[in-house]
Amino acid sequence: MKNFFILTSISLLISLQLAAQNRTTNNIVGTNHFIHSKILGEQRQIQIYLPSGYTETEEKYPVLYVLDGQLFFNHAISLSNKFRQSKLAPEFIIVGINTGYPQRFVHFSDGKEKFIEFMKAELIPYLEGNFRTDDEKLLFGWEYAGSLGFHIMVNNRIAFDGYLLASPFPIWDQIDALDNISTINTMLYFTSIGPDEYSVYHGTDKLDSWLSGKKIDGLDWLYTELLNEEHHSTGFATLYHGLRNYFKYYPEFQ
Repeated sequence: MKNFFILTSISLLISLQLAAQNRTTNNIVGTNHFIHSKILGEQRQIQIYLPSGYTETEEKYPVLYVLDGQLFFNHAISLSNKFRQSKLAPEFIIVGINTGYPQRFVHFSDGKEKFIEFMKAELIPYLEGNFRTDDEKLLFGWEYAGSLGFHIMVNNRIAFDGYLLASPFPIWDQIDALDNISTINTMLYFTSIGPDEYSVYHGTDKLDSWLSGKKIDGLDWLYTELLNEEHHSTGFATLYHGLRNYFKYYPEFQ
């Protein structure tokens, strides 16, 4: 009986130790913030990821604004960590702007002017007022969000330092506005998968031809056909290649 009691006690102790070693915790990436937008008349959820050393320094950081954060926020964080590890880019703050279905089609098309005003007058001031941001900011958008980004650039609604636009659609009718622009101090990286992405390619090919035929002072641009991708994957590839292109001189600065 005594031996049985000892064995039972040992088994219980081992079980408790194993349970302690194998306990689980929530995997939390970034923080959720809720902004009451008077312009949109609704509560807007955004996700914010701060660089690993943010709390240990007084450094200011560039900001990457990611439209459709519910799709691309985590991917942007993975890229940021990899670039930091490989010294390919400085650390930067990432802001995921959640725009669920079907509201995204309203915000990025017929309602785009209100959405841009929300970003300009409420979202960006919120970031710059509550976090250590420098003057450098980038915008990423896929599909209709890419079209929104192009509209912002062409109409100079917000001065982003770089636009990463994946399969931007529709942009065909917006391109002619470039005829009246002689200077844009920014970087533009845009993509499609080529002729197989017909509706998108209709616009990106026209934009590529237009930019190839006329120089706009201050505009650093690159168009890439992502031939091994498909429409729903261009956003992930564009984020990677767009950030690499934007920070292409970073190692030399270091």
